[in-house]
Amino acid sequence: MKPCRCLLKDTDEQAFLTQVKEYLESLPEEQKADAAEYQRRLARCLQCENLVNGFCSLCGCVAELRAAKRAQRCPALPRRW
Repeated sequence: MKPCRCLLKDTDEQAFLTQVKEYLESLPEEQKADAAEYQRRLARCLQCENLVNGFCSLCGCVAELRAAKRAQRCPALPRRW
């Protein structure tokens, strides 16, 4: 899918979900957290009061994208992962 230069309000919801999935799949393996760590991170995000509609209200990221990257850390203090 070709990326658009647009705001979320102007993006089709299904297209946005597709783009997130494609981005996750396109991450180089050396940048990805391993599968168990990724699932652990997502489980911690699901327990966090700062997770709102898939976004972290502390930093504004899409939680699934941040959790997928090995070098990323939770923005909460103290960190959840």
